Amino acid sequence: MSVIDRLLENNHRIAEELGPDDLPVRPALGVAIVSCMDSRILVTEMLGIKRGDAHIIRNAGACVNDETMRSLFISTWRMQTRDILIVSHTDCGLHNMEESAFISEVQLAPPHG
Repeated sequence: MSVIDRLLENNHRIAEELGPDDLPVRPALGVAIVSCMDSRILVTEMLGIKRGDAHIIRNAGACVNDETMRSLFISTWRMQTRDILIVSHTDCGLHNMEESAFISEVQLAPPHG
């Protein structure tokens, strides 16, 4: 069984355990969180929040770029969040990378296949 198959199986099991979703669309704590995508960061556990408490937006380096701003705008305007928390961390892989060198590396790399 592939990793993806196991993850989908977990999702189906959890969806059955949770049953119909009665949580409101708006985050209960009225907060949006921008966090690094680093797999070591467990935002909900780290902040002691649960499902339905906050919007969590993740990307490399917890960067607030155009796409992040789009999500934050929707969160604040339509979902009425009042606060925004940026979660960065030590030993971030993005902070040790020069963007132009990374772009060159990707352009020179053979296609995956």
